[in-house]
Amino acid sequence: MNLKWNIHLNFIALIVLLLFPTNAALPVKELNAQLTPEKPYYEVSEGRLKEVMHGVKDYDMIVLLTTRDEKYNCKMCEEFDPVYVKVINAIYRKYPESKERVIFARVEAVENMEYLRELGITSVPQVWGFPNSIDVMGRERYLKVQRLLKEKETALSNGDMFIEPDWYDLEQAGMEHYIFELNQGESWDATILALSNFIGKTTKLDIKSALFDGQKQGFDWTLTIQTFAYGIILIKVLQHLKKKSDSGVKIWQDKKLYCYVCVVLIFFNLSGFNFTVQRHSPFISQKEGKILWIAPQSNIQFGSEIIITILIQVIFAGILIFLIDLKNSIGTPVKEILVCIAGISLLLMLFLGVDIYHFKSPGYPFHYLK
Repeated sequence: MNLKWNIHLNFIALIVLLLFPTNAALPVKELNAQLTPEKPYYEVSEGRLKEVMHGVKDYDMIVLLTTRDEKYNCKMCEEFDPVYVKVINAIYRKYPESKERVIFARVEAVENMEYLRELGITSVPQVWGFPNSIDVMGRERYLKVQRLLKEKETALSNGDMFIEPDWYDLEQAGMEHYIFELNQGESWDATILALSNFIGKTTKLDIKSALFDGQKQGFDWTLTIQTFAYGIILIKVLQHLKKKSDSGVKIWQDKKLYCYVCVVLIFFNLSGFNFTVQRHSPFISQKEGKILWIAPQSNIQFGSEIIITILIQVIFAGILIFLIDLKNSIGTPVKEILVCIAGISLLLMLFLGVDIYHFKSPGYPFHYLK
């Protein structure tokens, strides 16, 4: 009688687990088990899409929703498959260590139609980007949600009641994501560029440099003409200022001018947010494209980077102003020492700023002239 009762309990527990998924994300080892250069992604088998998508993740995941079914005659899906493979191989070639923290998957829509309808997906191809759950919610909250998911799994398997928390929806755990939809009419070059921005936004890697690494770039006449024009404008501005100064208007000694320049620099660098999301990778990074986290969450990280860019520019401008105005405010005995200290400080600030930008993008500063 006891044996029969245990069999019934086990059967009920199995049914409960099937009806109510545990939201446990699949491990990296399983997702990367059968990767090859021809198929560098995890092929989501029929009916497993919910299992792959749901659950807090300690890795970034890019999921392509597409179809090869001839009934739907999706030409764009057919053409995009090799592009997807090319992009993945380029990323893994540039950042081989990323295989442990960036997962690529492909979903055959026809085999997972029911769940895609639940999600409201009505068109393919689409690319979904799931950022690392730790980056999204912070480590402390991530660990708490992970613990609750395990407790829920245990309770359901034992047939016990589990009280859902009111501060987080466990059914949607790990479902925070970005969506990239392919559009008809765009060139493949433009599509690949947009996709690289999208993947970079999710993975915090410089995807553009991975795609173009080792490729010979043609001579850019547009950039050359723009650079030449900027140079002419700068020379003319400097000539105008010198002319004004020679005629008795001491612009170089006008402290208000420097204040205005500092304010302009601050407002200019408030657009540092645009810089941090250019190529969609944080600019404060270690070598090999790894982000150097100085904040617990992505949005705070971007804010911190903006503040740092502003501080670097303001400090640099302050030291420069000090050097320019030094002759009128400091006596001769200590002037040489102060000039030396200020000059070295100016150089260090310059190197610091260039190093930060260069880590983000090895081509800095030339492509930013655009």
